[in-house]
Amino acid sequence: MRLFAEADLVFDKDIIPTIELLHEFKNNETDKMVNDIRNSSKIIIWVVSIPFIFVIIASALLSFFLSRNMSRAIISLTEAADAISLGDFSKAVTATTKDEIGDLAQAVERMRVSLQKALERLKKRK
Repeated sequence: MRLFAEADLVFDKDIIPTIELLHEFKNNETDKMVNDIRNSSKIIIWVVSIPFIFVIIASALLSFFLSRNMSRAIISLTEAADAISLGDFSKAVTATTKDEIGDLAQAVERMRVSLQKALERLKKRK
């Protein structure tokens, strides 16, 4: 019995405190790892978010300027077509872009010149 009492004493005095110390160490290490992961996550979020926000702002600005330029070209073509429909062939239609709107402006200019020449030929016949 005395042997069990001594074993019980050793267990209570040495083994339990050692287990508690290991448990505390494990908890501290786990807390450190969790904090490291949280800090890394915050850094990753910032590293990804800042360029993403920059790209969104740049895209919005680019869209604004492109749509504004396209609108100006379309308004100019509309005004030229209205003038031609009223018989005013004096204003040349200039193409400032090299896209589909520029192609349309060139076609409207060719139409203006053709109509102007056709009208002049008609006037000469009378």
